[in-house]
Amino acid sequence: MFGIVDNKISLGKESIFPFAAEVHYFRLDKRYWSICFERIKRAKIRLITTPVPWNLHQNRNRDIDFSGFHDSRKDLIVFLELARELGFKVILRPGPYIGADWANGGIPEFVTSDLRSLARNHEDNEIPLPGLYGAKGGYLVSYMNSAFQNSMRHYFKSFVEITKNYIHPRGPVVIVELDCAPAFGGELDPASSDYNSDTLSKFLGPFLLDRYEDIKKLNSVYKTRYKSFDDVEPPRKFENVSQKNLPAFLDWFRFKESMLNQYFESLESIYENYTVRPILLRSHHFAPKSLVPEYQITKREEGILVGSHVLSSGAYTDISKHGRYLRGSGIFSWSSSFPSGRGAEDPEHGEKLEPVTTGERRFLPTASLASGFRGFNLRMFVDHENWFGAPLKHDGSVSSGYEIMKRVVESADRTELASLNADVQIAVVGNRKYQWFGRLTHPKEFHYLPRLVNESLTGLCGDLTRLKLDYDICESNESSQLTNYKLVIVPSAEFMSESEQQAIIDLTDAGVSILMFGVLPKLDENMVSCTILANQFHFKTSLVESISEIKSKDSKFTSYVYSQIKTTDSKLRRIAQADKNLVGITSHKHKGQFTFFGLDISSGFDHHKLTFLESFLFSQGIEPVSYCSDPLVDIVVHHTDKLAVIYLAAPPTGQLTERVETHDRDVFFRVDLKKIGLKFPKIKVTDILESEEIPALKITSAALASGIEIRISYPDGKILLVEKRK
Repeated sequence: MFGIVDNKISLGKESIFPFAAEVHYFRLDKRYWSICFERIKRAKIRLITTPVPWNLHQNRNRDIDFSGFHDSRKDLIVFLELARELGFKVILRPGPYIGADWANGGIPEFVTSDLRSLARNHEDNEIPLPGLYGAKGGYLVSYMNSAFQNSMRHYFKSFVEITKNYIHPRGPVVIVELDCAPAFGGELDPASSDYNSDTLSKFLGPFLLDRYEDIKKLNSVYKTRYKSFDDVEPPRKFENVSQKNLPAFLDWFRFKESMLNQYFESLESIYENYTVRPILLRSHHFAPKSLVPEYQITKREEGILVGSHVLSSGAYTDISKHGRYLRGSGIFSWSSSFPSGRGAEDPEHGEKLEPVTTGERRFLPTASLASGFRGFNLRMFVDHENWFGAPLKHDGSVSSGYEIMKRVVESADRTELASLNADVQIAVVGNRKYQWFGRLTHPKEFHYLPRLVNESLTGLCGDLTRLKLDYDICESNESSQLTNYKLVIVPSAEFMSESEQQAIIDLTDAGVSILMFGVLPKLDENMVSCTILANQFHFKTSLVESISEIKSKDSKFTSYVYSQIKTTDSKLRRIAQADKNLVGITSHKHKGQFTFFGLDISSGFDHHKLTFLESFLFSQGIEPVSYCSDPLVDIVVHHTDKLAVIYLAAPPTGQLTERVETHDRDVFFRVDLKKIGLKFPKIKVTDILESEEIPALKITSAALASGIEIRISYPDGKILLVEKRK
């Protein structure tokens, strides 16, 4: 079988771990190709990734060249031949947009000079994209505009023709990425794009027709009097939005999401011309602090791979959320862009000012694997004119990062990476509609939502990390996948779809415990009364939005309060008060426990609140299998029935606690192997990121459960393999 099987790339008779080294043939002198390939091979990496810049291979006269007769930078064919000769498999990233710190992101200037092809903001202006490290940014294109699509298809017809004999099984190419990061340039402002008139006239009306079927139904929801779907105008002002206008604004986000997916499908159709279609890669875009991607682009179809970018500048909580989202979505967890160095307009100056430290090189792969990633594309594996600190320098000589990445890749077999189990008991639900609402400016209603999503929910994920509890992130509309968890945590606002409310009841019927917090929903997404949860659990809430002292049975702390609870049901257990107001209840009406808090349950680094959350989780039978004496260090344990892998991730200081640490220090940690079903009397513990000259620690399981000491830097990462010892 050809595809992703058991967390590996299956090529029929063989399968390979999905670790790839990115090499830019157009930036690297040909005389160094072979030595770079040989050293990548020595690192046990079987995959080579390369972008293919459209604006390099097609000039302003529309001439296309992939052979490099007149410009050696264009010799993609020889690059693929060399990869095949040396036994590599290849991931091609032909764009159209490739990023790669390349001028215009690879889009030719003859395309962006055709104003018809450009995306437009709400004022009908073009949308410039920021440049990076000296590379010109260019302009955002309108993905489904006919002028852009025609230019794109003309070029890609030649690209497919020239590469068709290099597609597996004929050749080395196994994956083709569909654009680099098609999310409207990463611009979160809903007024920024895309108001291209051609795109709107062709696609908005049919989108609304498909959603509402009858214009009368749309008018009923929008409170308007449109005569046809073609008459509907998109929203252009996103300030002071009232409740009655919210359905139209949510539809605008849905329309943008629809455009992205149609764009992907247009690219997929191009590759149907291959005799055997390669695995096609889509990449999610996450906004900072967001639990779920800005737009849903997952396509549950064989031969479609979905990945996420990991940024070296991203906080640990962001890295961990990306991996946990992919894992929680039940799809292969792969980072389509993973940093292996640092960009700079002047690399020599950048390396002196902010060198890539050994601790950082160890931290990033440790953090990613701990979060559920099972492979990654090592972005910029070779230095170039705007990049430094890569495992290989531009001439193929190795840097200090080479050996660390080599050990990470080599360990995949030994740690049984593809088969590791995380034993996750908690699912945190992300709600994309709440996330979209947070993009509005000064809404008239529901103005607490940005706090609920960006502070309370994100902070709660950080608290789970501080408590050393692993968790998955799931979509609000994927309730069928939530029955495998012991506890599901759900943020709640005054509006929630009927299906999502019913899913919560269904989960409690299935024996899953629910923890909701915020404001109990009383409306659906169309702002129509919907009180399914209120009717089922016999309570309602009213907005408070104040800071109060919270009292529970064993705790007292100060917290932001979203709502107070009103009920006459004596069977509901009262568990938290804010002054005289009820802010916490528990229902045992169903097989699974239902708990609701009208307060911000994230700790905000308040020890008393963290203890309150820890006590609640303990009451649900949820407790960690590991402990670390330093709250700055996260510890995660994955295992099979034969071994365990302990990940110790120490992010840059200030991310997990408010304490700043700049010096190395000794910490101790403990892991109870019995809690994960491993009953080994004697064990050996090997730090796989260290040199083989350092011997394994030979101890007992009892000693590991009591605690062992280790030296940690900040940032730093340790990957400890625990095996049975005779």
